Amino acid sequence: REQDEALQRLEHVQVDREVDFAAANTHFRAEELKKVERDLRDISDIVRDVGCLVQTQGEQLGQGASGISANLAQSRVSSHKAAVETAKAGKARAKRRTFEGGTTAAAV
Repeated sequence: REQDEALQRLEHVQVDREVDFAAANTHFRAEELKKVERDLRDISDIVRDVGCLVQTQGEQLGQGASGISANLAQSRVSSHKAAVETAKAGKARAKRRTFEGGTTAAAV
């Protein structure tokens, strides 16, 4: 009979320890899940911030690209005007040479 009581006490102690272990394990897992939840919120905030940055920079690049396009168009117009003026100057120079010396020089 004493052995049975001792065995029952040991079983109760073992069950109590298992319950304590399960409770501690549950608490540990709950804390770890809270950490994961905080980390996921942080990651979500970072992704949102990166998205805002990408959108802002994309808009800036778009504005820059349209500015570059406008500059290129203006450069083309200016280059064309310069070519026309150069041709006019060459013709005028050729006319002066013809008038002054009687020979024609090639226009540049």
